[in-house]
Amino acid sequence: SWAPGGGQIVFSASAKPKQGVREDLDLYLIDADGSHLQQLTMGAANDVMPAWSPDGTWIAFHRDCSLWLVQPDGPQAEPLSYGLCAIGIAWSPDSQWIAFMEVDSGLEGQRPSVIRVFRRDGSDSRIVYTFSRPETGGRLAWSPDGQQIFCAYDAGNVREDTLLIDANGQGVVKQGIDIPTDWFQDFWPQWGVSDFR
Repeated sequence: SWAPGGGQIVFSASAKPKQGVREDLDLYLIDADGSHLQQLTMGAANDVMPAWSPDGTWIAFHRDCSLWLVQPDGPQAEPLSYGLCAIGIAWSPDSQWIAFMEVDSGLEGQRPSVIRVFRRDGSDSRIVYTFSRPETGGRLAWSPDGQQIFCAYDAGNVREDTLLIDANGQGVVKQGIDIPTDWFQDFWPQWGVSDFR
C-alpha cells in the first residue's frame, strides 16, 4: 500500500522465509526509491493486507483474522476488532471510516459474509451489506466522495463478481460484472477520480 504522496510503501513479508513452513509475516516500510527499509510490526502473528489511511496517519491491517491499526512512526499496533475476520480492508477518503469484508473464520464456514464499516476509533460498527452465503475473499474500494463502496469478491468456479453499494447501508446500487479470474493472478479495484460520475 502506497503512502499518501507516494513517498513510502508498506508491505507484508517474512524476514526468514522457509519453504514448506508457515511463515511469520510482518509489516515493513520502505521509501519509494528502495532506501530506509524498516520493520513496522513483529511477533508470531501474520500481519497482512496493509492499507494506508488517506491522511497518512494510520495503517490498517489483518492480523490472524482481526482488524488492527498501527501508526507508521508510532508505538505498538492496536486491535480494532476481535473475532471479526477482516479482509479487503479499505479506508474512506476522509480517513474516518474503515470498510472490510467479514468472512466466517470457523471450520464450518456457515455464516454469510458481510461488508462492515467501523469508525477509525472502533466505534459505530455496522453491517452495510450481507451476502447470501459465506464468501472466501473480497477486495473493497470507496468512491472518491465516500458515498459508495465497490466490492470484487470470489464467486466460485474461477470467477469474480462485483457489487456497488451505498456506504450507509441503504442498498445495492449496481450488481454483477462477472470477471474470469484466469485473466490474471490477482487484482485490487481502484477508483479513478476522472472516472467518477
